[in-house]
Amino acid sequence: GNWQNYTAEETGLRSNNIYSICVDQNNRKWFGAWGNHSPSNWLSGISIFDDNNNDWGSVTTANGIGNNTISYMTVDANNQTWVCSYGGEFGNITILSEAVDSVITNFDLFKPYYNGENGEEEDYDPNYVFFSKEKIFLGGWLSGLRLWNDTTYPENGGDEWSYASFLDLDSGRIFAIDKRNKYNYEEIWIASGEGLFMFDESDWFKYGTHIKKKVWQPGGWHDEATSEYWYFEGQ
Repeated sequence: GNWQNYTAEETGLRSNNIYSICVDQNNRKWFGAWGNHSPSNWLSGISIFDDNNNDWGSVTTANGIGNNTISYMTVDANNQTWVCSYGGEFGNITILSEAVDSVITNFDLFKPYYNGENGEEEDYDPNYVFFSKEKIFLGGWLSGLRLWNDTTYPENGGDEWSYASFLDLDSGRIFAIDKRNKYNYEEIWIASGEGLFMFDESDWFKYGTHIKKKVWQPGGWHDEATSEYWYFEGQ
């Protein structure tokens, strides 16, 4: 029932502008700061708090992450932290070992995001990482969803990269991804700037305000004449 406040001025927190949080299997709290510029001399990068020992640590570019603007962090089943560094020449995704300051690997999102009059590459917008039992889903701030069709570490130029089967998720921000177990398979739910989607390990579905859902089939989105797919009057 008690609140505890942590500030950059009074604790080891690097910044009061915290954009991302995760907790690892050792119960350490990871706080990702957004941006480098502050009138209060805050620092960017990651603050790590072990409240069992009242100990603060940090991870920055000096430890091997892409840059110090942190858009997202998550911990995998092996207690390794995946860090999305957003923007700039060195934005990428870094996987850190349980030892925190040891980099296992880093990689870029699949295929560049082009932005600019001369078509220059802006492939520096990783914003989300999500693990299913068969794939890794990776989202961009502006550039949509990518799939790594394996459970190994993604690598630049690897054969396991792909997009979804349709264009709707090739752009727009990936806001959130979650899953539920249904019978013997997983449903992966994706909230994006282009709509709400679900993947059930075999088919893709799209949800909307005028139609309950559509299923992707070669050639386009299709619906069926059932109450599962269409809203009925007054619903």
